Amino acid sequence: MLELMSKEQYKIALYEGTADVGPGTLTYTSVGEVVGKGYKPGGLALKNARAWEDRGSACLTWDSPMIPVSTISANGFMIYIPNRANRAVFVGAWNATFTSTEGPFTVNISADQICID
Repeated sequence: MLELMSKEQYKIALYEGTADVGPGTLTYTSVGEVVGKGYKPGGLALKNARAWEDRGSACLTWDSPMIPVSTISANGFMIYIPNRANRAVFVGAWNATFTSTEGPFTVNISADQICID
């Protein structure tokens, strides 16, 4: 199973603070998605997926995606699988608004980003 998880194509969509996405959101939605220079609807491809098991939980991580030049503000994100009917894997919110103005926007993904029991 872990090998299959690491071979999937994943994307990360960015959302504004007014977006109505959360734990009950089952699939990608463009409603409330960030709009701005450098960002394309549907988000960014996540690369170099790595999956492992930690105390009975399946864990996933990726390289941190970056938009080299953008003007956007985001409060949250959704990781989803386009090839599986846009199924949401994880929806998260930051405790702040992150903004870029004519500069890079990087989503830092920690090593223990997603662990599912």
